[in-house]
Amino acid sequence: MTVLLTPRMKLRPFRLEDAPEVKQLAGIWDVANTTARIPYPYPDGEAERWIQSLEESDNYTFAMVSQADEHLIGSISLTIRNHGIAELGYWIGKPFWGNRYATEAAHEILRFGFEDLKLHRIEAQALSRNTGSLRVLEKVGFLQEGLLRDYHYRFEKYEDIIQFGLLAWEWKLKKHSS
Repeated sequence: MTVLLTPRMKLRPFRLEDAPEVKQLAGIWDVANTTARIPYPYPDGEAERWIQSLEESDNYTFAMVSQADEHLIGSISLTIRNHGIAELGYWIGKPFWGNRYATEAAHEILRFGFEDLKLHRIEAQALSRNTGSLRVLEKVGFLQEGLLRDYHYRFEKYEDIIQFGLLAWEWKLKKHSS
């Protein structure tokens, strides 16, 4: 059971008892509308199903919890692909937006991915209108690799997705220059 620490947070596996906070934080329109997969309206039992599905997965999905009080802030994950490639994903509960939690957690999960898992590449995608997520990805060193036009269909409309990538050698170079 992997647990990662940042200055303000513990990144730990989700527990079934996190389900009410997951539904409360992820189940609002403003959060669902900035992600590719969170349903809205959020169905009863969905948080429990999602947490149980994580137990059967080879991916690394962490609950971002406050070190001070263990309250849930959001989620961050590495979805493992083939040949040393993984995809970064995250969501933050709206009460915690603008406090740099996503950036802090992303720094640590990139360290985990490149140092501990020995990944070659980590990629990420963000809706082109999600300026907060675009800033997070740029701050932690991702490079914009392309625009996927009308790539994502959700809530009755097509949206552009921006593709990002970060290679292990780029991350090491950035880490040593900061």
